[in-house]
Amino acid sequence: PPEPEIDEVFDVWRPPSQRRLWEAGTCSVRNEDGELIPFSDLFPKWDDTPSNGPPPRVMLVFLRHFWCGPCQDYTLESISTLDTKLLAAHNIKVYVIGSGHWKLLKPYRTLFQCPFPFFTDGPRRLYNLLG
Repeated sequence: PPEPEIDEVFDVWRPPSQRRLWEAGTCSVRNEDGELIPFSDLFPKWDDTPSNGPPPRVMLVFLRHFWCGPCQDYTLESISTLDTKLLAAHNIKVYVIGSGHWKLLKPYRTLFQCPFPFFTDGPRRLYNLLG
């Protein structure tokens, strides 16, 4: 693991530290089928970079509570403005990560007609590490 950084206090205006990113990579999430997936598997590997075109990137949308009204509004507004064709052209993958039970993922994604995969971080380790 990277050496601890002097300031590990979360700051909404600062990107996560190398230490926090490393810790996040050790976490797991559950997919819509309840399978436990290493969080690091959601990110591209170095050999995933195409010889031509943009390098692969990932956008994470964190959702605090699945059935909270303001959280639903935030999620719907965040994902409804994303153009799937434009994201694909720029090699960007989008994942939505919530903190509820994995059995809520499919109904929630259906409710929002969301084309992006949903995952759950039940213990909220990622949410606490990455904000």
